[in-house]
Amino acid sequence: MKNNTLQLYGLNAGTVIFSLNEIEDAERFEKVRMSDFYSILLILEGAGIIKTNAAEYAFKRHSLITLAPFQSCKIIYSDVVYAVMLSFH
Repeated sequence: MKNNTLQLYGLNAGTVIFSLNEIEDAERFEKVRMSDFYSILLILEGAGIIKTNAAEYAFKRHSLITLAPFQSCKIIYSDVVYAVMLSFH
């Protein structure tokens, strides 16, 4: 699994306030995931289903997925996923 990350830290206690991740597979999303960040996930390649605490959505190449803080999600993919995820407070 390859996962390149760029992070910006705040001045208060060195906490991460912005994160940009390159994700070459969705292995880290196979289990239910929850974050305290807003997240925007741009699917560049691949297909599958994302399950959130409210609903279930199919996605494919060039899909844009948004997640609110503390919203749970799980990705079930049917094809290899390549994505970019932007997370911020």
